Amino acid sequence: MSRLLTLLAGLLAVAAAFYQLTLKPILTQAGLWRRIESLNNDRCTSVPELQACEKIVLYQPTGVLYLSCSLPSSRTFWTPAANRLDAEHAYFDDYVATYDPASNRVTRLKFLNFNSTRGFSSHGMDIVQSSSNPDELFVYLINHRAPLANQSAREVGADSTVEIFKTLVNTDSLIHINTVQDPVIVSPNDLVGYPDGQSFYFTNDHSEKVGFVRKLEYFGRKSSSVGYCHAQTGCKYAITRMQGNNGIARAQNDTFYVVNSLAGAISILERQSDDTLVITDTIPAGEYELWIS
Repeated sequence: MSRLLTLLAGLLAVAAAFYQLTLKPILTQAGLWRRIESLNNDRCTSVPELQACEKIVLYQPTGVLYLSCSLPSSRTFWTPAANRLDAEHAYFDDYVATYDPASNRVTRLKFLNFNSTRGFSSHGMDIVQSSSNPDELFVYLINHRAPLANQSAREVGADSTVEIFKTLVNTDSLIHINTVQDPVIVSPNDLVGYPDGQSFYFTNDHSEKVGFVRKLEYFGRKSSSVGYCHAQTGCKYAITRMQGNNGIARAQNDTFYVVNSLAGAISILERQSDDTLVITDTIPAGEYELWIS
């Protein structure tokens, strides 16, 4: 009897430790027991023309916002990051728009020279001024294409790429210049580009496109990564074994900031001479949800 009680006490202690150290932080971050408060949103207004926009980038010289957008109904069927993989009912007709807060003008930009037979499904985006022409901008876009016709999206996931466009300031078109496709681009979420129009870093929010293993990250498995690509030389992993990677931002000194959306923290990384990244610090955010771009 005493052995049984000892065993039960041990199991109870292990269960309590697992709950306190592993399960409770996950449930708290997921929103359980969280108190929702409004903060300084009494002067906010909506822009009805812009819906299901995943990313907003401010081009500071003009004050114009660039947005990668979709339709709410399409996101319901096709959002690979959330395991929504109903390619048959998705539209694959997403777009990039500009919004001028000074005039409230919305402009949907036209794609030129973009001949993808599988359309465009938006996610992360970056806008970078060209190093050779101050009036020219490079637009880096994650495109979650449907897989080829003979493959099931639910079995193989999205066939994601990074599309590179160029545009001129205050114009209404994007000229396609490159599609970057590589096995390292597994489950891309967000990206930051460079002014050469060729190179970029991006986050993979998972290490697999589909399957049960993806769900293990919610229980502590570190399977996110950051990749580096150059349009002429290909891609490689800049760092692996991260967790919950989502938004990414880059400072002028090549310091990177990557959101851990599961732990509620920001990882700070430094670029190395071989284009890999090293974590130098972590900023915890406590109970607050994080987004960075």
